[in-house]
Amino acid sequence: MQIEEKLLTTLNEEKNNLEETKEVLINTLKIYLAQSEGNIERISFEDITIPQNLPNEINSEVIDNRPDYIIQESNLRKTGFDVKIAKKELLPSFIVFGQIGLNAYQLSHLFNRSSQLANAGIMPSFDLFSGGKKLAFLKFKKYQYDEALNNYHKTILEDIKELNLGLLSYKTALSNYNESVERLNHQSKLFAMQKERNNIGVVSNLDILYNREAELLIEKEKVLNKINYLISTISLYKAVGGKNLYSLNETI
Repeated sequence: MQIEEKLLTTLNEEKNNLEETKEVLINTLKIYLAQSEGNIERISFEDITIPQNLPNEINSEVIDNRPDYIIQESNLRKTGFDVKIAKKELLPSFIVFGQIGLNAYQLSHLFNRSSQLANAGIMPSFDLFSGGKKLAFLKFKKYQYDEALNNYHKTILEDIKELNLGLLSYKTALSNYNESVERLNHQSKLFAMQKERNNIGVVSNLDILYNREAELLIEKEKVLNKINYLISTISLYKAVGGKNLYSLNETI
């Protein structure tokens, strides 16, 4: 009984922490919604549906939708550079699979041709007999161009890395959720079988309680995995720039 009482105390502490977290999240949500009074309408956790059949691979060009990429592309255009050339050289079309170990360093080797763009897209002209004023201005524009190009390149690397990480997290969360669903189904069947055995006097009520406890613990894991799955889906949605996750590769 001491073990059960200790477990009950632990679960009550966890329940209290969850109640506190719920209140904090509700108050935070009210701030975001500019709603100081009244209750926020909520639905049961079981009624929350999860996305199904999302792509397991994504074309790299989907980062065109990201706000940070759009800003850097605009900054590059302001320098007078031909953005089509930059995109062709620095953002090749390839498939992102959400693989482990892919980072910005590897990506920079995958498409690191910024040095080849030194004279591409910009055709400056100046009078050789106009003194150093225009030459100084040209150097200043060159610095602006280099900064814009480097920022553009850096943004592409970071965006692809975030896209890969988002897809990896989504696939991992989905796999964990499916595993917990299978474990819960198995334990539920075992619990039902134990209740039948209890009805005919083969097992005791204590055995029933132990099996019910095991079922509840697995159900708790399922809930946590479902939450992680929903969060990872939201993160993936952010990584692709808010594009419809069901049609990511349709127009690419």
